[in-house]
Amino acid sequence: MPEPVTATAQTSGENERDLQAIPLPDLTLVPASKAQIHESHNRTWTMWGRGLPKENFMERISKMYEHQTATDGKAVTWVLVRREDPKGLDFLCSCMTFKRDGFVVDAGSDHCGRSVVCYGVAAVFTDPRYRKKGYAKHMMRLLHWVLAPFDALPSFPTELWGERPKKEDWIGVEQYIEGHGGNAAFSALYSVIGSELYKKCGMLPEEDGWVVQDPGTNRWNTDFMEPSDGEDWEWLDLKGVNKIWKVDRELMKKEMEQPNPMKAICAFFPDKGVAEFQILKLAYFWNKLDIKHWGVRKGNAFASWTVDLQPDSSFVVVITRLRAEKNEFQDLLRVMIGFAKRHEIKHFEIWGLKEELREQFVKAEKCGSLPAIKSYSTEYEWRFNEK
Repeated sequence: MPEPVTATAQTSGENERDLQAIPLPDLTLVPASKAQIHESHNRTWTMWGRGLPKENFMERISKMYEHQTATDGKAVTWVLVRREDPKGLDFLCSCMTFKRDGFVVDAGSDHCGRSVVCYGVAAVFTDPRYRKKGYAKHMMRLLHWVLAPFDALPSFPTELWGERPKKEDWIGVEQYIEGHGGNAAFSALYSVIGSELYKKCGMLPEEDGWVVQDPGTNRWNTDFMEPSDGEDWEWLDLKGVNKIWKVDRELMKKEMEQPNPMKAICAFFPDKGVAEFQILKLAYFWNKLDIKHWGVRKGNAFASWTVDLQPDSSFVVVITRLRAEKNEFQDLLRVMIGFAKRHEIKHFEIWGLKEELREQFVKAEKCGSLPAIKSYSTEYEWRFNEK
């Protein structure tokens, strides 16, 4: 029997408990208690607060749980804990999963797509005391075992990792987890630490985990071309973009079902609050800009966006969905540039732009955040990954 995999010991000067290497079989993944959730957000503020006072950061988190992307068990916080202390606040790592609507078209399926459950993974955070010891990697490996369908799972390596996480072992769960996990067609995350770490987080030690796909982003500034006031375009407020995302959901399905016999493809949908949350979560930053419109539309061509703050304190318009033919794209760009100039924003960013549009207008660069996907049966190619 192989020796249990362990993490390396802590450096001297820390308490005796932390000096001990923790064998991975002594750790497990559980849904966080309310106290653990609060502690997790306290920890993540130090890294992701981005200048927000702690009070504002925690208020934003509270509003997140009230949003439709998180209610009814769609958002769950997970913690990597010692089996002997599953409710303790001295957990090693935490992360969140968000249940989403997805769509897949399998290769050789007569181009008939189907709706699936999928998950976004976010807020992966390790207590600084426990970093560089393999704990986050272990947490992410175990996450597959709670997300994937049972029939997609191999035999669990108990000799390496102990007993696998199981719902029946989660006593006194304080989050609503009914229907969350055990049903994922795929999951995805955005890595800010390169492509290799999450790729190494597979269901088994030798398997791939989340693999980066299409890491190109496109950036341009508002001097790229002359702006347009967009008089012949319909300007969309928050209610308007929500309506167009709902329409776009059906257009995405039709586009994915076009002849494509060699590849299985998948996508998240932007409606039901998914793209909207990209706007609302950044309100603390863009409130001062008095923005009223979050998209434009003419016919089937449209774009929606959010506004983010960059490290140099300048603002950037981040495109969250875009639909345009090649002959429509330049006009749409001019309208978006006009919007940015009115709000004194100098930069644009979009991920996953179609190749024919990317080549014609703007130069692809490597993303700061890399989109990565894990498929649980068929290997899928991720489509419509604007943001």
